Amino acid sequence: MKTNTKAVRNLVRKHIHESVLNGKSEKYPDIETACREVRKGFDVYRASYRDSKFSSYLYALPFNFLFTCSDINSFLNGLGINPTGREFSCEKSSELYALLILKEIK
Repeated sequence: MKTNTKAVRNLVRKHIHESVLNGKSEKYPDIETACREVRKGFDVYRASYRDSKFSSYLYALPFNFLFTCSDINSFLNGLGINPTGREFSCEKSSELYALLILKEIK
């Protein structure tokens, strides 16, 4: 399955909505508000998809995004984009994870 299918995009949007919490550890009322909170300190419109600065920014946010290699690989495999179950490096998996989030918050 490709990463730009509607099913994958919906799962990533759901993940963003569940990961972005306000100061009271509650979810924001809608996905647009959650995406706005992630975009606050980073100019996502000028970021390229190959930019590793977004990955660094993402992991510095006080939200519940995944950061361990095993969690990220489990999430990506759960999306169905790796049907053969191949193992990828932590760096490659982290880049793809950040890219999927960046694509959805733009």
